[in-house]
Amino acid sequence: MLLNLDGTKRFPNMVSGWQCSSRTSLEFPLDILLEELAAPVKRLGYVPLTDFVLLDIEDEAKEVALSYHIEQLAIAFGLINTSPGTTLHITKNLRNCADCHNAIKFISKIVNQIIIIRAVHRFHRFENGVCSCGDYW
Repeated sequence: MLLNLDGTKRFPNMVSGWQCSSRTSLEFPLDILLEELAAPVKRLGYVPLTDFVLLDIEDEAKEVALSYHIEQLAIAFGLINTSPGTTLHITKNLRNCADCHNAIKFISKIVNQIIIIRAVHRFHRFENGVCSCGDYW
């Protein structure tokens, strides 16, 4: 472990991940919200792009791993801690993976909120299932 800040563990050579040092009041709502979003997102047509998971695990586990990418955790955190209808602003220092980009389009439609992500090379504004980049990123 490199850093333990506010109960969040960070590990060397790990691009994104989430692991609390203990079960906290923060962890459960994030897990619950991510699970609650999974079914409606799939009903709208989202298909997980499991090729983006480089771990040697079962496909079902790959789907779960994709839902815990840092931008989706940030969205869940924002949804829990803001009023409905609030525009979520997320900044990250990496490019979005294609799976997260697709998932966030569906999430923006389900929660009926604008989600703006500042990635390394461009801004993405997700609104009602559409991204401002036109899927060119």
